[in-house]
Amino acid sequence: RSSITVLKDDSLQLPYQQLEQNRFIVLTIGNRLSEFTESLSYYAPIKADQLVIDKERGLNTVNPDVWEGYTHVIIALGDVVLDSIPHNRFLDKLHKARENRNITLVNFENPTNLIQLEDFPTLVQAYNNLPVTQEILSQVLFGGEAAEGKLPMQLSKKLVLGLGIQTQVNRLSYASPEVLGIDSYDLSP
Repeated sequence: RSSITVLKDDSLQLPYQQLEQNRFIVLTIGNRLSEFTESLSYYAPIKADQLVIDKERGLNTVNPDVWEGYTHVIIALGDVVLDSIPHNRFLDKLHKARENRNITLVNFENPTNLIQLEDFPTLVQAYNNLPVTQEILSQVLFGGEAAEGKLPMQLSKKLVLGLGIQTQVNRLSYASPEVLGIDSYDLSP
């Protein structure tokens, strides 16, 4: 919980509400974030898409047109280092797409990426991409867990040391029986 920082939620989307009235798509870029996409689907039907980074074209292959018809787009950057020069077209596409879509941008690991993304209305940082962090982050987005993290460094004038929005828990979370003091073996038929 403290390893997840909600830096911005200008449109007050988090945690997501009225799940039955919304359609979600997640685009993971870079590292495969399978625990993240799987645990998102515990809360709502999720269309998952993976963008592999092309060595020659970089991230410029992203196509926001495939997001048509979805009310919420979750973009998860895993093990990606954004540099404004080689990723200009990608960043331009993302900035243009946010004008008419609800986009939640989730950055795993490298917090310096946030400098390129600071104008997004919903911005979340996870400081590692361990499976448990991926699972907790998906629960933060849907209200099963609260985000408690604070930015541990100054990145820009907008992204300052100590910045972090604490989110609220508004639905049940998912956990293993052992977390509740129950042996999984006792639950087996």
